[in-house]
Amino acid sequence: MSLFGKTRLPGKLVQADWLRKNLKKGLRILDVRATFGQATAGYPWGHIPGAFPFDPGSLFTLPPRRRLRSVEDLRRELEPLGFGQDTRFVIYDETTRTSSTLTYWMLKSLGFREVSILDGGWQGWLVRGAPAEDSLPDFPRPAFEPSPDGSLLASTGEIAERLGEIKLIDARTEKEFLKGHIPGTIWWPWTRNIRRDAESEWLESRDVLAETAQSLGLGRDDEIVCYCNAGVAASHVCFVLDWLGFEKVRLYIGSWDEWSAEGLPVEAGRPGASESA
Repeated sequence: MSLFGKTRLPGKLVQADWLRKNLKKGLRILDVRATFGQATAGYPWGHIPGAFPFDPGSLFTLPPRRRLRSVEDLRRELEPLGFGQDTRFVIYDETTRTSSTLTYWMLKSLGFREVSILDGGWQGWLVRGAPAEDSLPDFPRPAFEPSPDGSLLASTGEIAERLGEIKLIDARTEKEFLKGHIPGTIWWPWTRNIRRDAESEWLESRDVLAETAQSLGLGRDDEIVCYCNAGVAASHVCFVLDWLGFEKVRLYIGSWDEWSAEGLPVEAGRPGASESA
């Protein structure tokens, strides 16, 4: 409990039992599940009590050059949603997937300090017999001024200038990686972070993920940049490294889609066989 009587988040990953006990304690719960067309699942058909629907794509400019929107655009987008600098967020996806980690990373990059992800997501919530509702909540709308933290994001130019100095991680599928990647990249598919069972998809244990990082030659002092095709899947690896205590981790939003379109060096196959784009 904080000095001001607000419940502090217990960590970067929270469990359904904890959230169930703290639903009415001033948390902003974000439902980032996708709802397409005539789908009969998603926020309108049931969600965690007090949760609000949020699309992390609303934080970016449109392709082909995805960028974080301007501070003024972000303020107009987020202030009506009740986002304030002291807001404490819990984010959930259908399971522990990439929309939740992208939302986590972007909120952190906008200066929010207390952000967590619900392990197991919506499916994990339901199997615990936790409550659900289908109404839109009301909430306070404090004044908000985004404070972007550039240290959590990487640009194409910086990566091109520092090839060989920073450690790059490709979070895509093996087929995509072998077809082409940034030279010197380490392959860590985001799906390696997930443990599946009959109930949901959960984040792997800290020990398993720490062993993965060590096996790939990653050290706590390394500068690490994660990418995929468009910065979504890579956020999952960013989150895992952050959860493990790595402090020099950044997300490359432009990712492979931008890098490959710029005529910059690429490798195909396993690392070591360079060719020009």
